[in-house]
Amino acid sequence: MGIGIVVKSERKVACSWFAVIDTVTVGDLKKALVQYYPQYNHDEYVELHFYKTYTGPSETIRDDEDLRRILMVSKMQSMNKLVISLDTPTKSFSAWTFKDVCAEYNLSVSSDLQIPVVLPPFTGIQAAPPESDSQKTIQEQLLHEIKSRAHVMKLTFANQAIRSMVVASFMVAATRLFEDDLYLATRNLSGGRGNGPVEFSVPWRSTYDYTLGVTGVKKDDFDHGVAQNIVQLEFVLTLRKRKRERYEIEGEEEPLNKLKSYGTVAAASQWMFIEYITDVENGTVAYRMTELRRTLNYGGNWEDVEVNVKFVFARLAWLWSQMRDEILAPCKRKTIV
Repeated sequence: MGIGIVVKSERKVACSWFAVIDTVTVGDLKKALVQYYPQYNHDEYVELHFYKTYTGPSETIRDDEDLRRILMVSKMQSMNKLVISLDTPTKSFSAWTFKDVCAEYNLSVSSDLQIPVVLPPFTGIQAAPPESDSQKTIQEQLLHEIKSRAHVMKLTFANQAIRSMVVASFMVAATRLFEDDLYLATRNLSGGRGNGPVEFSVPWRSTYDYTLGVTGVKKDDFDHGVAQNIVQLEFVLTLRKRKRERYEIEGEEEPLNKLKSYGTVAAASQWMFIEYITDVENGTVAYRMTELRRTLNYGGNWEDVEVNVKFVFARLAWLWSQMRDEILAPCKRKTIV
């Protein structure tokens, strides 16, 4: 049976799908849909809802029998379109509060209101200043871009949208240093802990699912940003663990027992680095977090701003190198599919 799939809230056919009614499964339908809605890939919690009419009530497709019955009725009624919606019962990433994350992950609350979570410090952060001519060119282009933005925008009291533009300049410059291996993406994630957009993610260039880092932009609510970042880092590392298991099954060389993902929470002037580590063998996880010592005062003397931009960029370059190093040796030899 061939039928067009319409996904709310779009009114056009998302894809054409062919199914054998007697043997089709819900998994078959999900597999077809994630090609067009990759944010639901690997989401074990996603639900499918069927609508007899676009504006009518919905019916949850709970199992294969439900799907086969709906397709059979559609065939008998000569329906050439199947209207469905995809939904996840988990809450959005933005709904996670600092208090929620502390309870969920057993994190303690600091008595210092300036420190959102009592986590071990992310020690060992290094500076990786540009060395080659191409790297120095990237830094000079970043400085020029930041100077232009500081000149034409009111960055000192900027809203979140403006801050995101400034953070994007740093993100792009850092990713360009490793553009053969990494790229910068804005994407939607959906999984067991939450769902929603991620401002910046850093996936491996060979596969969209192999994400090494996540960045969130906040105007001033850093504790909320840290909460979201922790949940998002757990999600992207869960996907990478599944990729790792494929290599174990395929008999590749022994991968690392510890996997890491890296987060940044930024307000353009302030920067927080977070490291999420999971021990694959015993299932334990650990977080480390450190705020960079320098604050960028875009309304101050440009020479001071330039020094601080170089300071932040050198440490972003180091952090991006850690992400690049997380691409396991077996993964570098062949593309994950």
